[in-house]
Amino acid sequence: MKKVSENMNTKKTKKLMENLSQGKFTFRDLRDQFAQVLSMGNIGQLASMIPGLNSNMITKDKEKESTAKIQRFLSAMDSMTKDELDSVKPLDEKRIRRISMGSGVHVAEINFLIGEQKKFASMIKQVGSLQNLAGGNVDAVSNIFVFVCLN
Repeated sequence: MKKVSENMNTKKTKKLMENLSQGKFTFRDLRDQFAQVLSMGNIGQLASMIPGLNSNMITKDKEKESTAKIQRFLSAMDSMTKDELDSVKPLDEKRIRRISMGSGVHVAEINFLIGEQKKFASMIKQVGSLQNLAGGNVDAVSNIFVFVCLN
């Protein structure tokens, strides 16, 4: 987990932990986490650092597919406005089409991304505070995102 700690941007980490402690999880938070996962290198190696997973569980094809999926998600989120990233404005069909056209990502994938963000936001609200769950450990939060990237 030293690799995770080395790649953490302290400003973004503080903001993420603040949002999580308030039970909020925005597209901006999701984007920052996906970008961080990519910056840490090989997803297969990252998976092997998570207890219960090993690098043999992930084929090279699955690893490439996961990396490409994350990159498409990042492109889609890069096409969002500030209000959309901060989950201030809801994403209706018109906005989704605009994001799709601006990013080159299919509408179905953007709808999938929206579903994933809603799942995370719902999970965080239910838990009340992921910071309490993770004991304030940012590495534990990052582990969740690495695991999600592989699925």
